[in-house]
Formats: sequence, C-alpha cells, structure tokens
Amino acid sequence: MKSRSNRQSRTISLLVLLVMLQLACRHLLTFLPDREAELIWNVADILRAVGMSASVALCAALTPWHNLRLKCLLAAICGYYMSDIALCALWYWLRIPSPLISGIIQGASFSVAGLFYWYRSYRQPSDQLEMGRLFCVRHIPCNPQDFLISLFGIYGPNGGYSLFANGYLYKFSNGQLVRRKVTTLTAISYHVIRGSRINADMIGELDSMIGMRWTWRKNCLTTLAPIWRKHRG
Repeated sequence: MKSRSNRQSRTISLLVLLVMLQLACRHLLTFLPDREAELIWNVADILRAVGMSASVALCAALTPWHNLRLKCLLAAICGYYMSDIALCALWYWLRIPSPLISGIIQGASFSVAGLFYWYRSYRQPSDQLEMGRLFCVRHIPCNPQDFLISLFGIYGPNGGYSLFANGYLYKFSNGQLVRRKVTTLTAISYHVIRGSRINADMIGELDSMIGMRWTWRKNCLTTLAPIWRKHRG
C-alpha cells in the first residue's frame, strides 16, 4: 500500500513538472524569433501530450477495479494522447504532408475504441461448477495483467484463463502451470463458463502441461485458451 502511494506521489510530481515546463515554453514564445519560437512551440505541444497521457493514466490507476468500464475508457483516452505524442513528432520533425488525415484517423480510432469499451457488457452470469464437464474460469480484473487482457476485446471483459475439470483447476501460478484441487470459486472474483463433457484425451492434454513454465509464447492465452475454444461445446 505504501509503495503504491509513493508511485502516485512520484506521478503527481512528474505532472507538476510537466505543467511547469509547458508554461515556461509558452512564456518563451513571446520573446524568441520565429525559428526558435517554432522549436519551443513543438516542445510545448509534445509536453502537453505527455502531460495529458500521464494525467489520464493516473486517473485510470486511481479508478477502483469494480468500475472496469470507466477504467477501460480512461485507458483508451490515454492511448489517444500517447498516439498524439507520436503524431506531434511526425508533424513537426518529419513534416508529414497531411496532418489532417492522420488526425482524422486518430480521432476515428479513439471514437470506435471508446464506444466499444463503454457499451460492451461487463457483468455476465456465471455457471455452477459440476463434475464431468470442462469449465472456463476467467479472473475478474483486479491487477494490471488481467486489465491488459481485458483491454483486448477478442478475449472479452475478463482477465486470465484457467480451466476446471473433474474437481481440479489448471492455471498458471508463480510462473508455471499447476493443478489444484478446487470445490468452490468466489463469484466476486471469477466468471465461470460451462463447456463440453470431459473425455480422457482432454484430461491427458491438460495433465501433460503441468509444470510448463510461463513465457511470452506459452501462457494462459496461448495454451489454455485454445483448449477452451476447442472444447467449449
């Protein structure tokens, strides 16, 4: 808790510094010749985009996890301003011929993402666990990793994948895939979806992955999610 407070304090200090630098740049514009003024204007515009990105990112970080809709929308706005940083560099330094077109694409992309995050469903009914069937268990986002997974719309609003079969939960924990005995799951923390009936091949495939180390290429999205899509029924 203390470390989180320290990170927030550092972020706020950075925002104050960015605002002061931006104001200083704006003030210098009235005293410099045209050539130097153009450079200061470019720097001030980029500082504005950086400051807005950091401000919205801080708002997203401070938004409670139970308000996931607003958190995702703020992340989309943060992405908009982060792309604004790149566009400022393209406009001012690379002199791209048509900033208007890139601005329209940027605005349209944000509008689509914003509408998607605002109107998609964040509360879905869970099924009850039972023997003899495969269940997909999605963690309701409460940490940055699950939040990043939630931002990818193709995976739905929930976080990482686990699979429940015959009383055991197959999941990645502490960097490797484990199998744990489970009887109940907390409804407030997980979303459970019922799949097809279990067979020996399915259990054999899951058991063969026990002990697998987590990597960028081997994780819940690349190993457990494909099994679920194949046996979701």
